[in-house]
Amino acid sequence: MTREEFDQLVNEGKQFFEKQQYDLSLLKFELALEKSYQLGSDKDALVVNDYLGRIYDQLKDRDHAIQYYKNNLDLFEDMHDRKSLASTMNKIGQLYFLKGDMNSAMNYHMKSVEICKELDDKEGEAIALRNIGMIHTKLGNHVLALRAHTASLDLKRKMGDRRGEALSLYYIGQSEADEGNFDEARDHLEQALDIFKNMGLKEDVKKVERELEEVDAMEDEYEEDMDLGSKLTRRADTKVTNKFRADDFIPRKR
Repeated sequence: MTREEFDQLVNEGKQFFEKQQYDLSLLKFELALEKSYQLGSDKDALVVNDYLGRIYDQLKDRDHAIQYYKNNLDLFEDMHDRKSLASTMNKIGQLYFLKGDMNSAMNYHMKSVEICKELDDKEGEAIALRNIGMIHTKLGNHVLALRAHTASLDLKRKMGDRRGEALSLYYIGQSEADEGNFDEARDHLEQALDIFKNMGLKEDVKKVERELEEVDAMEDEYEEDMDLGSKLTRRADTKVTNKFRADDFIPRKR
């Protein structure tokens, strides 16, 4: 009877989750987790923990979400399932990123990269590298972000993942813009735009078009700041007491 009860609870939990009724879904999966312990089934516990992590993520309770995903790390270790271990590390890393804990996020994504390389799991590695690039962008390390996104792009192209390729091009474009390389930024963004248009992904097309507009605005601001810096430098040459320097007026980073 416990197996039937477990299956019913999981099915009901999934239905509530799909309807975005997360409180009801949470109740069902918490009961299902108790049943999985009674059944002594690690595989059942893995399914439930994953859903509980997803539910708490939707509820913005990232601490609980992380804990349930960490529970699965132990189970995957016991089962020697390295691919799922790396995938779950990516999920935990993303949650730490959302919490603003960049050090923890980086640690989990780096561990995921190591495992994916061992397994030759190009898809998992590409995802982890993309996430590492986003962390570097958040920290203002735009050169390192560019390297991570470029490595992810290479893997996406090898796999023939066109949308993944376009997303990597998009992130590379952002990193180039943050470095002040506006022509390179437009080139990568326009490549991403072409792919999204060919795939008929209208929302992605809008996203890239907005980014191209932002690059134009960033370049205009950069040129204004440089012009102001130049004027102030000329004034400093004729007025010894002028305290400003041209490099005080660098473009603002996003």
